[in-house]
Amino acid sequence: MGRNAKIRKQRKDSAVKEVSSLPQKPLPKRQSENTSFWGKIAASLNPFKKVDKYQACMDAHDFFEENQVLVGATAWEGYQQQGKGLVLVQGSDSSATKIEYIPRKFLKKSMRQHDVAPQDTQAMDNMISVYEPTNSVVMAYINTVGEMSISMSPQNDPTPEDCYRMSQQTT
Repeated sequence: MGRNAKIRKQRKDSAVKEVSSLPQKPLPKRQSENTSFWGKIAASLNPFKKVDKYQACMDAHDFFEENQVLVGATAWEGYQQQGKGLVLVQGSDSSATKIEYIPRKFLKKSMRQHDVAPQDTQAMDNMISVYEPTNSVVMAYINTVGEMSISMSPQNDPTPEDCYRMSQQTT
């Protein structure tokens, strides 16, 4: 590993550590629909999983509403250090939610690692090219099942810069 690669890795690790040290609200818990004995048996015999095509969007919206300051602060800090990009949120049942900033120049490589289709990566790149960092945030959310939702959310009150200031005051 070369010197520049080591420096990039150290910066990325420190950014993830800093973000994970900020207070987070827990992800919403999914309620089981088949709570009866017969419901569980019927669900286990069904070869097709029941998929709610809007579940990832609803999870992302709930997470953004509950952690708006954290997402805004991450977006502003990443923008200041690395330019335009998006905030990637990965939900997990077993550990804390992972939040990281992905600059536009590393978007394709990073999304390839998450098995995101090239046309979806292109859509993310288009969002990043048109959003205004002073009053909006581009967030990609991967829920616990692996479904992804991408959104460009306006953030006027508080702005991403205000969120960053608030997070600095709490640490």
